[in-house]
Amino acid sequence: MAFIIYANEADVLNVALFGMTAKQWREENINAVLINDSIPQKERLIKLNGIAIQQMSILSEAENKKLFTRPAKATPQLSLQQSSQNNRGYTSPQEQDRAI
Repeated sequence: MAFIIYANEADVLNVALFGMTAKQWREENINAVLINDSIPQKERLIKLNGIAIQQMSILSEAENKKLFTRPAKATPQLSLQQSSQNNRGYTSPQEQDRAI
């Protein structure tokens, strides 16, 4: 019984993190597709290694682009109260009501 509870919780985490259960991963991952295509293990290893190298290269390039890209400056957002306090001499209708 405890095994089923842990398995269900693991599936919840897998779906939250990866968008699929472990069973779905086993059915849909690249290696499973290659196995279903009857590709021998040695060829699968070579193909999977090449795919992994390509994916790591892409991720590395994306990370380098992030490091060299300057984030846009955020424009400060003032609340109505802050804005009216910054405009000396002007009192908002809300502040006028509060003063009464």
